[in-house]
Amino acid sequence: MKQRQNRGAQIKAHFLPINFRFTLFLVILIVAVFTAVFIISMEQIKDMTTLVCTRMGLPVVEKAALLIDGDAFEKLSQTLDKDDPFYKETQLKLHSLREDANALYLFTIAPYQGTIWHYIIDGTLATEKGFSDLGDKEDISSYERIIKDAMETRSPQFKALSWQRRWGWLIATYIPILNSRGEAVGIIGCNYEADSLFRGIRSQIIRQLIFAVLITALALRVYFILIKQVNRRNRQLIQLRENADAAANAKSRFLANTSQELRAPIKTVIELSGLSLQESVSAEARDYITSIRQVGTKLLSTADKILDFSKTEDGRKSGYTGFRK
Repeated sequence: MKQRQNRGAQIKAHFLPINFRFTLFLVILIVAVFTAVFIISMEQIKDMTTLVCTRMGLPVVEKAALLIDGDAFEKLSQTLDKDDPFYKETQLKLHSLREDANALYLFTIAPYQGTIWHYIIDGTLATEKGFSDLGDKEDISSYERIIKDAMETRSPQFKALSWQRRWGWLIATYIPILNSRGEAVGIIGCNYEADSLFRGIRSQIIRQLIFAVLITALALRVYFILIKQVNRRNRQLIQLRENADAAANAKSRFLANTSQELRAPIKTVIELSGLSLQESVSAEARDYITSIRQVGTKLLSTADKILDFSKTEDGRKSGYTGFRK
């Protein structure tokens, strides 16, 4: 009984990796689905913001860059003179261009003495409280990198969706202002309101997440069905194996008992025939007794072989280590 229990435990231990493989596959599937949704969502945000920047923001800032004299802008950046006619002229140009382009606002930005970043902004937003003015120190930590990239590379730069407390979601485009020597002396920026775009992207991401959840739920359903079928099949195989072991044990016990029961009478026949040959008997009777002794010896050899076979079967079953993987 103990050997049967050990063999059953070995069989069950063999099937544990099957459940583990199914579970690992399910985890990988879930991670892959949500990773794909995340990657697709990020690409959609990137594509949409790039589309807005290139089709709307970039033409505006390029036009603004053509309207602004880079040498005069460089001079103004060095003096920060609000009475300079160029300052008012630039404000009016940006204001008119902003209204034509339906942008949230247009601005220029440039460093002053290495520490202050100053603005020339369009006339409408210049009076708004909290908006930096010419010569004011501005915190540009949230977009400092992209401004420096635009000035160093002298090429347009895009800023993806970003949240501003005053205006909500914005998309920004930056392009350098060049002087007559081709040096970048400042930046022209254009910001577009992106709340509607963000809501659209967010709705699309939510739909993708719902789709991913449905796919995951379907995968879970299939997973539990497969696990149930595998476990049921495993139990059937275990039961069949245990039944086969019980039948083999019964056969071995039968063979061992039968061989033991046969050996005793056969030995008696052989011994009695040997004693009979020691007596004075006729030649014909001696031939009969000799034949009986020979047949008995063969029967005893056959019984010994049956006993050896049953012992071999027991030894093979006791060394069982489960199904091959």
